[in-house]
Parts: sequence; C-alpha cells; structure tokens
Amino acid sequence: VIERIKHAKVMRTMQFAEDAGPMAHPIRPEKVIEMNNFYTVTVYDKGAEVIRMMHTLLGTDGFRKGMDLYFQRHDGQAVTCDDFVAAMADANQRDMTLFKHWYSQSGTPVVTVRECRENKELQVTLQQSIPTHKDQGQVKTLLIPVKYELIDSTTGVSLERGVLQFDQSQQTFVFDAPESAILVLFEDFSAPVKVERSLSFETLAQIVKFASDPFARWDSMQSLWLMAVKEHGFQAQLVSLIESLIKDESLENDIKAELIAQPSFDAIAESYEVIDVEQILQGLEQVATAVSVAIPALLKETVNNLVNIDSAYRGELVAKRRLKQVLFSYIARLEDPAMRSLITETYNAANNMSEKMLCVDAARIHDESLLAELLQKMESEFKGNVLVLDKILASVAQVETSVVFELMEKWTHHQDFSFKNPNRFRALYGAFIMRNPHQFHDKNGQGYALLTKLLIELDKINPQVASRMVGPLLSFNRFDPLRKKLMQESLQTLQQQDLSKDLFEKVNAALNVQA
Repeated sequence: VIERIKHAKVMRTMQFAEDAGPMAHPIRPEKVIEMNNFYTVTVYDKGAEVIRMMHTLLGTDGFRKGMDLYFQRHDGQAVTCDDFVAAMADANQRDMTLFKHWYSQSGTPVVTVRECRENKELQVTLQQSIPTHKDQGQVKTLLIPVKYELIDSTTGVSLERGVLQFDQSQQTFVFDAPESAILVLFEDFSAPVKVERSLSFETLAQIVKFASDPFARWDSMQSLWLMAVKEHGFQAQLVSLIESLIKDESLENDIKAELIAQPSFDAIAESYEVIDVEQILQGLEQVATAVSVAIPALLKETVNNLVNIDSAYRGELVAKRRLKQVLFSYIARLEDPAMRSLITETYNAANNMSEKMLCVDAARIHDESLLAELLQKMESEFKGNVLVLDKILASVAQVETSVVFELMEKWTHHQDFSFKNPNRFRALYGAFIMRNPHQFHDKNGQGYALLTKLLIELDKINPQVASRMVGPLLSFNRFDPLRKKLMQESLQTLQQQDLSKDLFEKVNAALNVQA
C-alpha cells in the first residue's frame, strides 16, 4: 500500500513534470539524439503503470494467462511492446488496439469529471483530453481503467466497487445510489492521469475517513493540503482533520503517517498552471506550524508512545519509525526550550539510522546550531562510512536559509567528498536542487546560478549526471516572469558552452520551446 503511494508520488512529480516539459516523449520513443537521455521516468515508471493498467483491465487471472502465453511465444527472443500486448489480447480474446495508444502518446492525459443527480441515480460524465505534441501526429482516444468505490457518507459503508472502462472522448456512467453516496475515482492510482474534479472540503474529508483504498484517502488529503495552501480559510479545518487522524487508533501506523505528512513543494506545485513559489512555501509552513501550535500535547504524547522501537527491519517497525519522523517534523516547529533536549536525547538513544536521521531533520527545522551539532556528532560516529556521509550532505543541502551556500561549500572540503564521484555530487547538490525550493527557487537567482556553474564543470566529467541534473531548469515556462527569465538565462549560458550530446539535447530542446 505504501509503495503504491510512493510510486504515485514519483509519477505526479517527476514523471508528470517530464511529460509537461520539452523532453516529453512516449514510453516507446521513436527517435533519440542521445540514448542516455531516455533512461527516464517516462520509459520506466510510466511504462510500468501501463503494464499495471493491463492487469487492472484483465484481472489477476487474465493477466497471468497473458504472461503465460507471452513466455510460451517469446522465451529467449528479442521482443517488442506490441508482442507483449498481443499476448495479453490473444490469451483473453480481447481487442487491445485502443489500449496500445498508451505506447505512442506523450504528455499526461487529463480526465475531467462532472456529476449530477437525477432521482436516485448518480450520473458521472468523464471527458479525456490528451496533450498534442508536434511529433506525435493525430491525438487518439485512450482506454483508461478507472477503479471506483461508492461509499455512504453518513455510515462510511462501502456500497459498490469496480472498474470503469473509459474508452471514449466523453462517456457517462450511471450509478444507482442514495443521496448520501460519494463516488471515489481512480482508486489505487489506476491510471497515470491528471483528474480535474470539484469536490468540497467536507466531501474530501469524508473520503479520507471512509474510503476503503488507502491511496484514495491519501490522494484526498493531498487535495485538502492544496486547498489550504491556496485559501487560508481552510487551514483550521485541515489542522482539525489531522488531529482526528492522529487520534484514530484504528488506523495502521504506516497509513496514518502518510495521511498526516506534509506534501512536498513539487507535489503541490504540480497542480499550478503558473507555479506560485511564495504561496506554496508559505502555505505549507503555515499549516505545519498551525498543527504544532494547536495540538502540542497530542504530538508529544504520540511520540512518547513510539520510544524504544526495535531496530529490526520489519514492516510494523518501519511504520512506527515513519510515523515518529512525521510527528517530529511538526513538534520541531514548537518554540519550546525542551525541544532541543528532546531531539538530542532521541538522537543519542536511537539504535538505527532512521531514527537518527529523523532527529537530524527535526534539528534542521528547529535550530541550525543544533543541526550542526548533530551532524558533527554523526560524522564522528560514522567516520569513513560514505553512505552516512551522503545522508549528512543531503541534510546540509536542505537548510532553508541562505547559509546553505556556505555550508555546502564547507562540506565539499570533506576528505571523502569528490566532485567526480556521482554519488557524493548527487547527495549534496541533487538534494539542493530537488528538495530545497526555498533557496533553489529564491528570486535572487543564486540557486539557478549555482546549478549553471556546476553543470558547466560537471558536463566535462560526467555528461550523464549533468543531463539529469539540468531537469529543474527545463520547466521554466511554468514559473512567474522573473524566475522564468532567470532560468532561461541559465539555459542560454549553458547553450553557449561546448556541451556533450547528453546535455546539449535537453538545453536545446528547452530553448526551442516557444516561451
């Protein structure tokens, strides 16, 4: 369940961003300039989602029949995507012609949902919109599996579950449902699409409380966070819901942790046509701080119930550590002198790296001097362990104030840091550009300038890593005019260099997109 949520996060942030950028391509690209640039989240992650959709459409038994026929026909051969789909179709006597369009379509489809009630019927109309790309030819309709559940909003009882086969540009489905019924769509992230649907705060909160599918509950929480970020008036309601989720003893720890966790900047930004950096960062911080101020006793009590967690790698223990991490991210915001001692004592008592790192993360939020203290302690304790050094570097890179530039420079002089080692480089600078929007996207442009300088140097050493690191600059069209201009200037600076084919292809594609 938690892995499914993790996969959805990757799709909605990294893959959807790639689909919306200048390097958008189908999961089966027709042509490439540099093959290294197509080891992508589209080919791998979206490709995996397409196979998962076949499983959803055909069912477990039907998918197994298709796999058996596939191996019977092609074991030991070099085969194609078409061969795989043909085996699935033939084994189940199913026409999969329409489904195959997923392999040649680039961009993220958008599904718009409209609902109306007539007597005791709930009519739901779905409309699909597919992005048009100049290299793609005529836009085609896709076969989209839509897992759904009808739940009673008053009792929480599940009334009906199933899979809709959405295979027209516009299609209406009718349900026999009482007025109290709420329709949950795209359970289990059943298709890699964006969904445009207007639901009230109350309806989303009921899905969070009652839906059978944990992904659907988490998905609705993401929508509630988005509402609270955009509209200050929803923040108190979201804090109240988070409080009720923490108190809910029927929730398993892993699900509870994901439901109450603050979304990332990128997760919220994905829903913006033009990304409002300040609004997103301020809104996320306001809600997190409001949670810490509203329920400090509950947060501390829940943390106290998560002491002495065994260090073994078992699901229930991993879940406890994850919940503890999320809770610490809230209580670290308390202006309470006791917090410094709590974080330090928890670090010293920790018998595993997960708990030590949650303390480091909490220290970064609470007090930068405490962060420095814990990092020095960790570096001394695990001296020579480069995997721990990677964690230290990533933590340093996420300091949200401008001192981060000085700190990153300082840690590059560590004896085990090497600019030529891709793991060390990604640990430090990758964390900065991907997980520190406060400073990377600061309108002074210092973050973009640093990345540009790094890419010029890195491209001479490791073109593949440089090509992957340029990604955040490629989305300049989605930002406000000032940031857009700064990003374009960075790309233009790169374009003037003698670049590798890897980096040249992406920079050139981005600048050739009409602003």
